[in-house]
Amino acid sequence: MVVKKIYLLPNLVTTANFFCGVLSMILTVKGAYPFAAWLIILAMIFDFMDGYLARLSNSTSRFGVEFDSMADLTTFGLAPTLLVYRFFLSDLGRLGIGVAFLFSVSTALRLARFNVQRHGEEKDSFTGLPSPAAAGVLVSTILVMHRYSLTSWAILPLGMILLSYLMISTVKFSVLGAFGIHKRKPFVYLAAAVLFFVAIIFYSEICIFIGFIGYLGINLYNALFQKKKSDQSEINEIESDEDNNEILPYLADDDES
Repeated sequence: MVVKKIYLLPNLVTTANFFCGVLSMILTVKGAYPFAAWLIILAMIFDFMDGYLARLSNSTSRFGVEFDSMADLTTFGLAPTLLVYRFFLSDLGRLGIGVAFLFSVSTALRLARFNVQRHGEEKDSFTGLPSPAAAGVLVSTILVMHRYSLTSWAILPLGMILLSYLMISTVKFSVLGAFGIHKRKPFVYLAAAVLFFVAIIFYSEICIFIGFIGYLGINLYNALFQKKKSDQSEINEIESDEDNNEILPYLADDDES
């Protein structure tokens, strides 16, 4: 099938996302790690905007979906992988290469699965950690460590392994809209949001880090809670079936009498 026409505005925003990823890799090679990390954060805004604009204008297309996936693989898979590798993993030799490959290929698999299953996805959740969130955890960690001159870099390869697993897992992660930010909320929510944005101005690195870690932690907690609830329901069903099996023989005796 030949694509003769495309929707311009959403794909221009996707192009901006792609540009941020490419420029981030160039800056990483030049050793400008904080700027490279901030470009990945900026790309997340473009990634959110292109999907929002496509849905708002009803201009979603197969071309746009595929182009968006290619941009996401570059910006949230390859760019953060190169950044972390040049920043720390290169000192680990073959282990560093393996961890870098694991994260990048997990991002590719996550995006490929999303494209295949996108029509079957629930509207309020994703299956597996979204690649922008995984990249956000990585780059915000680098920003915090660079800003406050922290030296415990061992957390990066361990974090990349965990994030790689979560991306290809079946754990449910909420979409931003599932938190109800577009619905009516008490006034205190607005006050808290304003305070958070003010804090970002003065403590941007740590606030962004807390935001991504908070998203990750809340969803993992919810997944664990749901699993425990599901396991308890199965146990209750088994116990109920056993009680019924014990009662049935007595009922049968009563019928015979």
